[in-house]
This record gives sequence, C-alpha cells and structure tokens, in this order.
Amino acid sequence: MLSDAVHDLVLLNDEAHNAAAEQYREVLKLLGRSKSVARVDLTATPFRLDKQDLDTYPPIYEYHIQQAMKDGVVKQVVVTKPDIAGVKLQYEEWDENDQVIKTLDAEEVPWEQIEQELRRGGAVRFVTAKNARKQQLQIAQSCMDYQRKCVPRNERAEPAWEPLLLVVALSQKDARQMYETLQAAPFSYKREQLLLVHSKQDEVENKKALPAGATQRRGAEC
Repeated sequence: MLSDAVHDLVLLNDEAHNAAAEQYREVLKLLGRSKSVARVDLTATPFRLDKQDLDTYPPIYEYHIQQAMKDGVVKQVVVTKPDIAGVKLQYEEWDENDQVIKTLDAEEVPWEQIEQELRRGGAVRFVTAKNARKQQLQIAQSCMDYQRKCVPRNERAEPAWEPLLLVVALSQKDARQMYETLQAAPFSYKREQLLLVHSKQDEVENKKALPAGATQRRGAEC
C-alpha cells in the first residue's frame, strides 16, 4: 500500500466534488493513514446535485466565474432556457441492416430502462428518432444563434470568438445520423464545417479532423 510505504504525503485532489462518493471517501481514508498528510482539494463544481457536502469546507480560496471572465480566463457565459416541452423524445433500435426493430418512447419508458437497453445493445444499435433528432438540433441551433448575438466585438466590430455546437450522440450510428441531418435543410452545414468524432475513427482521420476544426468559423462537432 502507498500509505504504508510513504510517511509524508501531499495529496492534490482534483475534481474534489467527487470526494463525497463512498468509494472516493474510502480511497482518501486509506491514503490518510500516512503519518503526515496535506490534502488540497480543487474543483470548479463545489455544489453537488445530490446536495452532499464536501468535507473540506469552508474553502481557503475562491476564484469566481465573474472574475475569471473579467480576467479573460474563461469566455463570457450565455445562459439560454429553450422550450423543449414540444419535443417528443424517442429512440430507435436498428438491426445490422439499419432497419428499425423497435421504438422506445421516453414518455412511456423510464430513462433507467432505456439506459439498460443501451448498455445491452452496445455502441452501434441505437439512434435518436428522426423527428426528435431534428427538433433537438433546431433548438440547439437557435441557442447558438442567440449566443452568437451575445459575443462581444473587437475594435473592428468582429466577434471575439465563434460559438461551437457540440452534439453528444447515443451511439456511432446516432452520431452519423446527426452528422447527415446537419447537412440537410434547414441547417445546411457544409461537410467541411462539421467534425464527426467517435471511438472507431482511426488516427489518420483524427489528425485530419483537428486542423480542419481549428480553422472553421462556423460549425458543429458530433
């Protein structure tokens, strides 16, 4: 054990909001068996959704988001609250021939059950249903258009940066469908404005994608 072999231990605990989890606490407890321990917790997420408190409060130093934006460390935060009530979220399970086997309705099936279906199905069988996919992308596009209007301008009246639309897919097939949908109306992105990224891409494709993405002024990543 590390705690038995090392007498003086300084622990830098990044993502420290995870320290409230039971297994995480157990690891910290084992490391704390050293004779002399200094522990520094670092996190940008000091409040957990489950309301569990961290054991290192109060903090010794806080760097607020407002100051970070003023210092130019992070970009200006733009908060939107899109209307998603009209989206009927559905998922489709496809077979090896890309034919729909069944449709899972999020309104009728608990997310936990859908998640189990995804885990059993692997990374290739599930996609977002066509109408739901289009609706979600339209909402995301409207949020990005609003954010683009909020971007500060430089002395030449040019935007300081260009917002990027990041689309997280259910599976590789779902990512491909998102990719194709964004190239069709009403989005009409050009292929060179989009980056399709998934775990089955080879290193050559990844190397081609990185410089292409860095030079695009408007685009999305799936």
